[in-house]
Amino acid sequence: MGELTALLAALCFGTTHFAGGMLSRRAAGMTNSLYAQVGGTVLSVAVALVFGGPATAQALAWGALSGRGRRTRLG
Repeated sequence: MGELTALLAALCFGTTHFAGGMLSRRAAGMTNSLYAQVGGTVLSVAVALVFGGPATAQALAWGALSGRGRRTRLG
């Protein structure tokens, strides 16, 4: 299962780089970033609804903690 997930991640990564480069010819950088974030969010929510189980308090706490850690590191 890990190999399949890695292949899908690589496919998504390559597709977004190609599509982002093509889109940057026609749209501003902020517009390009907005489309990428919205598209990624829609895809992530769809996958979570299809394959995910119920969100536990522990899972939400780890998600919030990882988001906070990333923000601290970048900020």
